[in-house]
Amino acid sequence: MDQAQAAIRDRLDTYMTLLRAGVGLFNASHLNVDRQAFQAFAAGLRLKNDYPGIQGIGYTARVPIAKREAFVSAQRQQGMPAFRIWPDHPRPEFHSIIYLEPLDRRNEAAIGYDMFSEPVRRAAMEQARDTGQPAASGRVELVQEIDEAKQAGFLLYVPVYQGGGTPNTTPERQELLAGFVYSAFRVDDLFAAIFQGGRNPGLELRVHDGPPTPQSLLHRSGLRQADSQGERAARYTETRTLDVAGRQWTVAYLSSQQLEVSSTRYLIPLFFAGGLLATFLVSGVLWAQVKARSAADQKSREAQARAQELAVLNRTGAATAAELELERVVQMVTDAGVELTGAQFGAFFYNVVDDKGATYTLYTLSGVGREAFSRFPMPRPTAVFHPTFSGEGIIRSDDILQDPRYGQNKPYTGMPEGHLPVRSYLAVPVTSRSGEVLGGLFFGHAEPGLFKPEHESLLVGIAGHAAIAIDNARLFQDAQRELEERRRAEEGLRESEERLRLALKAGKLGIWELDLASHRRLLSSRSAEILGLPADELLDREAWQAAIHPDDRERLNSAFQAALHGKAPYRADFRILAKDGGVRWVSSQAIVHRNENNAPQRVVGIHQDITDRKRWEDHQQLLINELNHRVKNTLATVQSIVGQTLRNAGTLDEARVAFEARLFALSRAHDVLTRENWEGANLREIVAEAVAPYSNAREDRLHLDGPDVRLPPRMALALAMALQELATNAVKYGALSNEAGEVRIQWALDRTKVPPCLHLRWQEGGGPPVKVPTRRGFGTRLIERSLALDLDGDVQIDFAPGGVVCTVDAPLSPADPQPAAPP
Repeated sequence: MDQAQAAIRDRLDTYMTLLRAGVGLFNASHLNVDRQAFQAFAAGLRLKNDYPGIQGIGYTARVPIAKREAFVSAQRQQGMPAFRIWPDHPRPEFHSIIYLEPLDRRNEAAIGYDMFSEPVRRAAMEQARDTGQPAASGRVELVQEIDEAKQAGFLLYVPVYQGGGTPNTTPERQELLAGFVYSAFRVDDLFAAIFQGGRNPGLELRVHDGPPTPQSLLHRSGLRQADSQGERAARYTETRTLDVAGRQWTVAYLSSQQLEVSSTRYLIPLFFAGGLLATFLVSGVLWAQVKARSAADQKSREAQARAQELAVLNRTGAATAAELELERVVQMVTDAGVELTGAQFGAFFYNVVDDKGATYTLYTLSGVGREAFSRFPMPRPTAVFHPTFSGEGIIRSDDILQDPRYGQNKPYTGMPEGHLPVRSYLAVPVTSRSGEVLGGLFFGHAEPGLFKPEHESLLVGIAGHAAIAIDNARLFQDAQRELEERRRAEEGLRESEERLRLALKAGKLGIWELDLASHRRLLSSRSAEILGLPADELLDREAWQAAIHPDDRERLNSAFQAALHGKAPYRADFRILAKDGGVRWVSSQAIVHRNENNAPQRVVGIHQDITDRKRWEDHQQLLINELNHRVKNTLATVQSIVGQTLRNAGTLDEARVAFEARLFALSRAHDVLTRENWEGANLREIVAEAVAPYSNAREDRLHLDGPDVRLPPRMALALAMALQELATNAVKYGALSNEAGEVRIQWALDRTKVPPCLHLRWQEGGGPPVKVPTRRGFGTRLIERSLALDLDGDVQIDFAPGGVVCTVDAPLSPADPQPAAPP
């Protein structure tokens, strides 16, 4: 009965340790545990193999009524499309099951269930919430009971709080509750696992939640009476209580029929032996009384020792169950082993296997300082150590120096010099439920014969606690490591996405994706903006083709098909007919994603609005064409100036002076046009530049009068050359050749005509009397013929006696097309 009671208690303590490990998972991740992380955690526990009897481990989240809809939507987006909270009646908050592993047929039926809506479960959840400790429910029927053969059930809850840890006060715990890590149990399955399928011919059990009543029965083993008399009357019975996470179970142990039959078989011989024994009783009474006191004292000492051992075992079990820090767990176990056995020192060595073979690493020491072992090498797989590290069993030696396995590993023949003296030796392997040998517990004493067989039994229990605690601590560490790796990966992904977003924003790029199976094209908001299309619209093939300029469709489709067939990368510039009525130039590049058979599956690319670039390119090409034209015209003008100057000059010096003056006039006109990007020039500025060499601030002989008129480049150059010739002749022969003459330059714009007409008048006065020339020189011909031709107008020169008068009438429209400025 003691063993059965301990087996039940130890198994339930183990399950509460698993739930605390689950709480540690949520605390370490600041409650950010998604479905995949919880599945990985549960898979690492190997529940079906290593912890039989448990229906599963799950998490129920606390959901205020105001957040219910958002919570349900989030669960559906995380891989549970049919998720709902049930039952569906109004209440201030919900505690819905969101994770339950393993997610088999039974457990899947419980997803979404609000356990807080059922009174028995709610009472346990409130107890766990308010105390911060594990709490067990009363007897319930699990929602996993979906078959006809139903069993009684109960649940264990461990609370999870916001911020990690357990708040100090009950109101704070009620406020900060986030949810519960919990497990559900089918009680018959649980006890079958505890007693290895229920095969216990000696005992029958009756387990009740509280006082024994038909309604409180959780589990019974053994056969019922065939008649209506109810339970059979067992010859031997004992009733005990068991505290299970705040609830008191009543466990009745009954002798089985098999045990009672086997005991009756020997009654007759016992009666005969008892008669013989009675003849000796009187003679032995006196001797028995003498021995009784000694025996009572011995029993008292043994009972005290057993109580001390149980206290150490219970303390160690509770401490290791609540601890997830691996080093502290192993230190607790090593200290407990030293206390239970009376060893002078104890040690735990990890079993480490690498590509060089088995090695052992010292992890904890008890009874001595670490320096006692620090100068010695780690143990090797010798004949003494091998049985422990291979998991073959316990080794106990009254005197290890006399053990035939000792000192048989050359070149060493025993303990190294300076080693602690060891005679009594006890070693126990620590083996996980999966069969992995985690390491070994080793205890020693300088005196021989210290360790007894009962010490072996005690250390088996300690090693079992150690294995469970180490497994849980390693699972917790693995979960923390996985969460940290996931956090780093997610952080790296966020940083990468942010860099991509900034790069796309800096380049004003949009992203597009085409699914080749459906021919649906998905546009990012920037791509939709570039194309002038709605951002939330999936474009089919017809809609996409309709958006492309008709003149570009064939070229664009050919480039796309070449990319799909792997003949060339996809790069194309094309025009889009946007829904706003505009035409935009777009540059597109893309990568074709293919499957394992190299067949194209989808295309991902970028869009860039190059409308402005195309305008600048057109403008640049037009400027180049204009420059070519201007250079040719300028060279022809210079050639003409040279020829005419040389033909009409009397000497080379005269030719040089005239040629330079005409080149300077041409240069000044070019300066004006260059400042205006060759898009035109102001007539007032052209006139002022032409007569600037002949003006004097102290004399008021040049009079300019007219409105601001914008001239195209060709008209500006022609007028500049003509004004230069008129000014040169005025200085040599006309009004500017003496000190009294004056020149008036007037212009006006006649807007009544289409196009508007420019009227300009050059009039000299106060100079020497003018004589009509006998022949026309270069300057006169330049003004009358070339100017009229360039202006597409009429030019007249009148050699009046009072002074030369030149009139120009020309339409104000460029003789050559001019490039439009970019926007």
